[in-house]
Amino acid sequence: MNRKISLGAALAFVIIAAAVAVCITMLVSRDTFNRKISNVEQQEQMYQKIQKIDQVVSDNSLYDVDSETLLNAIGQGVVSGIGDPYAEYYSSSEYQKLLDEQSGDAVGIGVLLQEDSSGDYAAVVQVYPDSPAESAGLQPGDLILEVDGSSVRGMELEEVSDALIGEKGTAVSLVYRRNGSDSTAEITRRQYSQSSVTYQVVDGDIGYLRISSFEENTPSQLNDALNNLQAQQVRGLVLDVRDNAGGDTGSCTECLDQLLPEGVLGYTRTGSSQRQILATSDDSEIDLPMAVLVNENTSSMAELFAAAIRDYDKGDLVGTTTYGKGVLQTLYPLDDGSAVRITTAYFDPPASENFDGVGLTPDYEVSLGRDQLATMGSMDGDDQLEKAVSVLRSSWL
Repeated sequence: MNRKISLGAALAFVIIAAAVAVCITMLVSRDTFNRKISNVEQQEQMYQKIQKIDQVVSDNSLYDVDSETLLNAIGQGVVSGIGDPYAEYYSSSEYQKLLDEQSGDAVGIGVLLQEDSSGDYAAVVQVYPDSPAESAGLQPGDLILEVDGSSVRGMELEEVSDALIGEKGTAVSLVYRRNGSDSTAEITRRQYSQSSVTYQVVDGDIGYLRISSFEENTPSQLNDALNNLQAQQVRGLVLDVRDNAGGDTGSCTECLDQLLPEGVLGYTRTGSSQRQILATSDDSEIDLPMAVLVNENTSSMAELFAAAIRDYDKGDLVGTTTYGKGVLQTLYPLDDGSAVRITTAYFDPPASENFDGVGLTPDYEVSLGRDQLATMGSMDGDDQLEKAVSVLRSSWL
């Protein structure tokens, strides 16, 4: 509920603000906090500033203040002020949505988006099977122009994605463009399963697997896909992590464990250069030649995935230079149902250098035009996939 903060309530909000700040400090331990805020005097200055702002607002603001909004703003302010470009604050509803996505279940229409090359629209790069979007006939390559009557021009990609998510049973109206022609669709949101792994046999005897993200259910989906493809006696694998922004660390290393021989899958390295093994693989592996498709949107754990396969000489990279995010974030839930994610370490590939800020350079540089989005994963029009298949076939000679 909205309510005016009185002078008498100012102290209560100061205590709440201090509690939130204390929660943040507990996440990274008192020693870490003391390294960021070097002495008691600086800590006192921080609390005094929060108290002073609260007093000014309480005494002078014309507007009512919503307590939940205020608390979320405090959390966002602390996180935005620590200088971590990947740090995020999640309100309780945002955190629950994140957990749903990581579990592989979500409520929405069921599309994966990326920014259009013009920067004006959101391009559909994947339509999840058995989703409302699939039922409505949306396809990869479609450009979303409007959501519920509002143009997406000037909106961040995350804002567009969030606009498509809502309560189960509610409808969202879209205007989308396909091959220069605009259409409308009224789509009812519902729960659907986010399949992070799709696969097929291409060019007769090549197994093609697209991994859109690394979620909790990705390793089991990859295992099923590999078993199915091996039963069809494929002679090579193309692993597609284009537009894969990363995801869960454990999921990524479990997937690598299925593919690679015994050994280290990666390392973590803190600011003090202390290096630790991130994960290891057992001696079970897939004994097939591989190629990995990457592009400028391949990021974080997807980059580690690609780098590890190349480090073990299991496959070459085909596509364009990757995003370049070689740092690890850790998610810390808070007592009120919210959460913060902060960067806690670098992660290094098994043998090659860390790629943070530079990305991975492919062994075979092949660009893909925006007009080829609709044919990604097809031997008819996907130049990067065609090159990957060619690379695999040359390895048999």
